[in-house]
Amino acid sequence: MRLSHMIASIMMGVTWTQAVKGNQYSLFDFTTASNVDNWSEISDTVRTPGMSKAVLTLQKTQLFQRGIFFTLLNPQPNGAGFAGVRMPTTWDLSGYTNIEIKCRAQGNNEHYKVVLRHKGLASNDDTSYEQTFEVPVTNKEFSTISLPLKNFKPYYRGQEVLNGTPLDTANITTFGLQVFGGVYSPFKQHGVVTQTLFDFTRTDQVSNWTEYSDTVKPAGMSKAVLVIQKTQLVQRAIFFSLFNPRPNKMGFTAVRCDTNFNLQDFNYVTIKCRGQGINLRYKMVLRHRGIIDNNSMVFGQVFTAPENEFSTIKLPLADFKPYYRGRELPVEENPLDLTAITNIGLKVDMGPYLPDNQAGVAALEIDWIKATK
Repeated sequence: MRLSHMIASIMMGVTWTQAVKGNQYSLFDFTTASNVDNWSEISDTVRTPGMSKAVLTLQKTQLFQRGIFFTLLNPQPNGAGFAGVRMPTTWDLSGYTNIEIKCRAQGNNEHYKVVLRHKGLASNDDTSYEQTFEVPVTNKEFSTISLPLKNFKPYYRGQEVLNGTPLDTANITTFGLQVFGGVYSPFKQHGVVTQTLFDFTRTDQVSNWTEYSDTVKPAGMSKAVLVIQKTQLVQRAIFFSLFNPRPNKMGFTAVRCDTNFNLQDFNYVTIKCRGQGINLRYKMVLRHRGIIDNNSMVFGQVFTAPENEFSTIKLPLADFKPYYRGRELPVEENPLDLTAITNIGLKVDMGPYLPDNQAGVAALEIDWIKATK
């Protein structure tokens, strides 16, 4: 099987899987597949305490196509738990030595498993044949993982069956992908490692963003807009700002979007961006519990956009400070409710935490905004 892309949310991206011996036999080619309808979920929800989730989907862009294996892993305290997908097959792999997967991972969870079944034995009480592998965590190059067919061992409910019946490679009838908690492993895995909040590279997600600038007040003269840039090669969002502060340095320009995010399992809001123009210092603003009137508290954090190359900026959720009309409030008395993030915004101003900003025009190019661990 060729797996070209693993993303741990878990998300695993897949381009192909193949059986190899000198020659090659393509098992799955996700770069050309029209659908993944024959794949079905098999996760720990088949058991009473199970709470995990998996889905295999195709990612199609104007430049490439691949499969992505998304998982949400919620293991029990002892590590028991799994999330996976599988597909019925009719393969004779007796003439091959390895299964190869072209893939990459993003996030913290890097241990995956290929699960094979033979002779039509596909019930939860049947033995499966498994091999774990570690995926390079990177947002750059894909790697090819080679899994020797002779190393697939018999397992029953996550535990190896010693002296069990060997895999019949001439009669492979189910192929599966799985991420696991690690109940019998020296390491443990869990959680959604990455949650995409806004992906401006793939879809037009700016229609729900609105301007919120100092023109809500009589003396305001600033302007902001968030738009999609589409070229033959790329798509992204651009936050254009015209900042016109008053002589006392009061004023702001911003855009914001209503949301419904539970971020309690994450550590950062991460933004891939690049800045151009007069100002490179921005503030990300969060609101919670649906409170959005002009007299309500906000939670802000300042960041500096890179000027030349795109970079990934990580904003610790613990560092979002409460503010009221630009004045910082005690964090202990005004904690941010990460379970109910109901508005997110981007802002330019000249307050005490952005003293170097100047009047003028700037542009913040944004590929995506994610919650990460």
